[in-house]
Amino acid sequence: MARLFTNGGAHFVDYGSASDLDNLAAFTYAAWIRPASFPVGELIIVDKATGALVRELYATNATASFGCYVDRVTTDTDQVAAANTLVANTWHFVAWVWDGTISRLYEAQRGEALTEVAYVTNIVGSGAGEDTAAGSLTIGGRSGDTAATFDGRIGRAWVYRVVLTVGELQNLMTGRWIRSNDCLIYSLLGRGSPEPNYAPGWSNAARTGTVTGTSLAAGAPLSPPFGADAAVLVAVTAAPAAPGPTLRTVRSALRW
Repeated sequence: MARLFTNGGAHFVDYGSASDLDNLAAFTYAAWIRPASFPVGELIIVDKATGALVRELYATNATASFGCYVDRVTTDTDQVAAANTLVANTWHFVAWVWDGTISRLYEAQRGEALTEVAYVTNIVGSGAGEDTAAGSLTIGGRSGDTAATFDGRIGRAWVYRVVLTVGELQNLMTGRWIRSNDCLIYSLLGRGSPEPNYAPGWSNAARTGTVTGTSLAAGAPLSPPFGADAAVLVAVTAAPAAPGPTLRTVRSALRW
């Protein structure tokens, strides 16, 4: 399986701003992530933003952890998991469920049971979410904000228009297909893509994201749900050239 590799700069996957992604009343963001380091700032895992208004799941350097944020009319949702929840160069499954009334973060490493995190900041907030309809849904970073790029690898990533239960998230984490009709994005970040600058979203919407300034790369073989991927061909980035980073068009038979 190819996995999105980001290491700073303008690197992200853009899934656009279709109406079914806009201002969701309830949602689940989830992803397999392998942080390489925790540089300064909030590092985007999954994000839907318009200007300074965000609905984002992010890793944070402040505590080697991760958190979530929703700009809301009355009080913003602002939650951060306990320090050292994330370990560098280690795969973690992270998930965030939100419906305006509840907001919860979950985490597990491979082979562990998924549990809700302990929090150092835990503000669920109140009021309607601010309007982020004009902005794209992105994975790994966001356009125009290079400081927000995730540093590491992102495997599968999901966006649902419902709050998944802990049991459903555990099944998702271990490779089972959950509630396909409610899945807006299921990104394998390279599976079956004939060109390295597209990340197919295998969901009820069947949308495709565009990879900007980064690579889809193979890593060491992983146990399920990833499968052995040592033989996967690699799409690599060229050295950045003015005015910004570009992708080398490497035609690869990316395979699972």
